[in-house]
Amino acid sequence: MRSDLCASALCFSLTLVLAGPALSTTTNPDALESAATSGQDPDESGRFARLEVHVTAVGGLSVYIDKGRVDKVQRGDVLLLFPSSGPQLRAVVRSVSKTSARAELEVTSSKVAAGDRGELLLPTERLAEPESDPGGKVVVAPGLAQEPEVALAPKPAQPEHPPWAGDISSVGADAPLLAPLKAQTPEERAATFFGRAWLDYSTTSDNQDTKTSYDSLRTGFDLTFENAFGKGGELEIDTELYRHTFDVAGGPSEDDSSIRVHRLSYLLGGSRTEPTSWQFGRFLSRGMSEFGLIDGVEWRHRQANGNSFGINLGALPVPNASLSSGDDVAIAVFHHWTANEDETLTLDSGFQKTWHKGKADRDLFVFTTNWRPADRVFVYATAWFDLYGSSELVKSTGPELTQFAANATWRTKAGDGLGLTLSRFRFPELLRQEFDPVSADELLNSEVTRVGLNGWKKVGEGLELRGRVDRWQDQDDTGGRAEIGFSARDRLYDGGTVRLDLFQDDNKYSSGPGARLTATKELAQGWLRLSYETAETQHDDFTGTQKTLARDVLRASWDMALGESWDLSLNAEQRSGDAENATTLGFYLQKRFR
Repeated sequence: MRSDLCASALCFSLTLVLAGPALSTTTNPDALESAATSGQDPDESGRFARLEVHVTAVGGLSVYIDKGRVDKVQRGDVLLLFPSSGPQLRAVVRSVSKTSARAELEVTSSKVAAGDRGELLLPTERLAEPESDPGGKVVVAPGLAQEPEVALAPKPAQPEHPPWAGDISSVGADAPLLAPLKAQTPEERAATFFGRAWLDYSTTSDNQDTKTSYDSLRTGFDLTFENAFGKGGELEIDTELYRHTFDVAGGPSEDDSSIRVHRLSYLLGGSRTEPTSWQFGRFLSRGMSEFGLIDGVEWRHRQANGNSFGINLGALPVPNASLSSGDDVAIAVFHHWTANEDETLTLDSGFQKTWHKGKADRDLFVFTTNWRPADRVFVYATAWFDLYGSSELVKSTGPELTQFAANATWRTKAGDGLGLTLSRFRFPELLRQEFDPVSADELLNSEVTRVGLNGWKKVGEGLELRGRVDRWQDQDDTGGRAEIGFSARDRLYDGGTVRLDLFQDDNKYSSGPGARLTATKELAQGWLRLSYETAETQHDDFTGTQKTLARDVLRASWDMALGESWDLSLNAEQRSGDAENATTLGFYLQKRFR
């Protein structure tokens, strides 16, 4: 069965990568020229720099980070996340504002929280052009950890410009230089596409008690075609094949597979020259992403002052593995307001009305704001209000704040920082099965409030001290987590960082101390990361040998660029302890189209 799994994955991925559309990719010609003139092989121009980010908020699959267009973040960039507990996660940037961005997790995870660290992988050719300094080295923007520098030869003298193709003989000598030129409309530009195709495979062998094996495969593509039909529109396709097998020694086996279509839509308009846009198909609303996936249509209009408003309607796919659609329909209106061109203050507001199998269901109001009161101060907040009527079985008539999240971050010129997070969640009463089933008592009384404080301080050249405290409270209990870490870059060895974290967990049903040691190293062929974590967990209401359990986790990953457009990540994990003995091996292969 495992050989069939690998064979189907390989065939499917090769089809995605090799059978590409007859369109030109948007390859950066400056990057190719830089590689040619510096004596590098062309495939060395695909190096990445790592931009450290922090998570400001999390909602479903969406993760919001504190870097944006001013940091040269673009849609489609890969984001690596390092939760306080658990392995690293991967996300893809979906939308970018001036000082922030929204990324989507590739798989659902409850481990990511506001304040977690992350790294954006940004192509070095985008971040900086070769400088004419004596060393001839690429200069990278502050805050970026670049892979080993490559000396660049001086650029050759600029060749004489060929004659102009257009006839400007009729233009007067006193006219502005660019007056005769007319910018190309989207319809006049060549059809291009960008995106990626990937293959993600992992296998786990659990030898604790009964031998069990798990195999997981994800392979697919996420492509955006610009001007695909010559009308200036944008076609977006994001789909994947998922297959999971589960084998128990001497017992039954399970094999679950499905094809998921996350996005399949066409956007017309919404460009620099066309302020009005129409989007059709399956998509995430560009006006209010909090409303989730929609199978339908959206109209949006952008005003000259940067504000925008719109409306969408359609069916709502069920948020599970199948993404089936048809039982729930919705109509929503939204508005985006910005104080100025610098987007120092924005406010997004929207209302969504849903029906489940023909019966009126949810009345949801969402308000989201981003505020930058100073150059190094960032504030994000979102509030969700459910409005209940007299037909509800449990909730009282009137509005209820069902979800709230806020994050404030302050940074100094020296690179120090302080962050404060606050969140609150209550289950809304829905006919739609959006959450796991809960009892009437839980629906009425369940409430989780979290508050967190995190900070980081440069204590020397390449030395950083970082701390974090989180506290949660629900209707029955309280708990939290405290963590302190110290990192040293280029101290024990060049081109890498060593980090030590100590933490104490107080969870709903368990608690205990732990420590994690992480070492990273920049290599000529990629980025190596090793991590060892040990913890002791005391379980509530347990007796005997299960009362206190020790756990050790060893992780290793190697990320590398294979040429200009291929990436490969190898990972391994060994879990051992009093009740664990499992090994996980995996790889992630990606082909980028740019």
